[in-house]
Amino acid sequence: MVSIDDRIESLQNTIDSLMYWDAGVANFECKYLGDEVTLYINLDDEIAEIAFKFCYIVNYRGDLEHCEKGTEMKLKNRFGHDVQNISVKKSSEYSSMMEINLDFILFEVSIICRDITITKRPFAEYHFFWQDN
Repeated sequence: MVSIDDRIESLQNTIDSLMYWDAGVANFECKYLGDEVTLYINLDDEIAEIAFKFCYIVNYRGDLEHCEKGTEMKLKNRFGHDVQNISVKKSSEYSSMMEINLDFILFEVSIICRDITITKRPFAEYHFFWQDN
């Protein structure tokens, strides 16, 4: 059985191999009352989908000035959310869980979860809400 430390190292390496730095956030979605949080990263012709599963804690904070502009302004300006950093480490409080920190410039997220899945698919296979505007 793979240790959680080895799993975390493998996940961080896989995430880093996406070369996501400064890529746009295509969507950020919470499902199942927060049990699953999915980040969609626009890698030009592909979307990297990172699903954080079996979430125990999900906290996020946006930029107040940016939030006051509303969704319409965000859509016109491509959200203003570019992925700066994704870090995965072992939770210091919950030994079987991982702690993830996401930095999107104007949006920060911290997650405590049990599993992460990472997939890449062609951009054409997705339809995001902002494509209708």
